[in-house]
Amino acid sequence: YMGWAFRRSDGGGEFIQRLIAAKDEGEAEKAAWFFNILHYIIRTWPWVLVALAAIVIYPDLADKELGYPKLMLDFLPPVMLGLVVASLLAAFMSTVSTSINWGASYLTNDLYLRFVNPDASQNSLVFVGRVSSIFVTVLGAVAAFFARDVATVFRLVIAIGTGPGLVLILRWFWWRINAGAELPMYSALI
Repeated sequence: YMGWAFRRSDGGGEFIQRLIAAKDEGEAEKAAWFFNILHYIIRTWPWVLVALAAIVIYPDLADKELGYPKLMLDFLPPVMLGLVVASLLAAFMSTVSTSINWGASYLTNDLYLRFVNPDASQNSLVFVGRVSSIFVTVLGAVAAFFARDVATVFRLVIAIGTGPGLVLILRWFWWRINAGAELPMYSALI
């Protein structure tokens, strides 16, 4: 298991965005602990229990990914089914909007502002951010259109995301790991 080498192993990305929003370091640490407990302990167990129930109730199901929706359709009353579907759509939309904002933030602040136009005005940064949001959305839509299934996309994300783990951790301890080292690493992954 290469969990330590995964792309989020340095606490970067959207996690840092959440922590920076805290009023001080103590609150950020509490938020990190709260998130980790909810995300890795509490949130995971309902999925595990539903998956185990689907295996027991539908042992001969040809496509194992249909176990969750089949359980929903067979055992939830209509109102609860609507609530679950709405919650799944809300989670999907939240993930998509976070990814779009995160990608646009990288393109605007880390590339455009740093390398293209360091003296950019707020108005031009807002414009570049909007264009970057559209670009990231279109790129994601094209990728989704050509993806065969979710498992393939998941394996691709893991394959791309696992490589930079060591570099992302080392950048906190070794001054030579900077954007000049990270860009070739990401280029090699693509």
